[in-house]
Amino acid sequence: MSEKIRNKSSQRSPWDISRYEFVDSTGTKWAVSLELKALKGRVVPISLLIEPIAALAELNTEVLHELSIQKIVKPWIEAEQKRVAQENMKRKVAAHSGRPHSEEELQTVADVYLVAYEKSLPVQQTVAQALGIPISTAAKRIMAARQQGLIPKGLNRKKSA
Repeated sequence: MSEKIRNKSSQRSPWDISRYEFVDSTGTKWAVSLELKALKGRVVPISLLIEPIAALAELNTEVLHELSIQKIVKPWIEAEQKRVAQENMKRKVAAHSGRPHSEEELQTVADVYLVAYEKSLPVQQTVAQALGIPISTAAKRIMAARQQGLIPKGLNRKKSA
């Protein structure tokens, strides 16, 4: 299989449509355009366009088998999730002393939580480190974010003995 995937956009900003070129085993060039968005704190593909470049060609199952969407999508999503996590780690959230949390603060907690969960990291500890707060405070903010629906209720990781 002669597969070449090239990113045609040199600098991506979040949620831009990225364009790649793919050459199948018959030598036909294809343009693959991908649009990503944030959905419940995760970066996900929302649209995909595959079209031949400078030739009439049929998009069939053989071409789709050669084209590895995962090779295109996975690195971009991982890079974007890492960027979001690093951006959130730079933020320091002040103590609240019982005051309600803003939606932005809880969204930050949810973003860090979801990235940590996806990477199989300890979520409370990761949130605490990223926001510069004690683990007990992180746990309370995670609960608040979960109550606001920013973290799915079934999404939790218990420590095993």
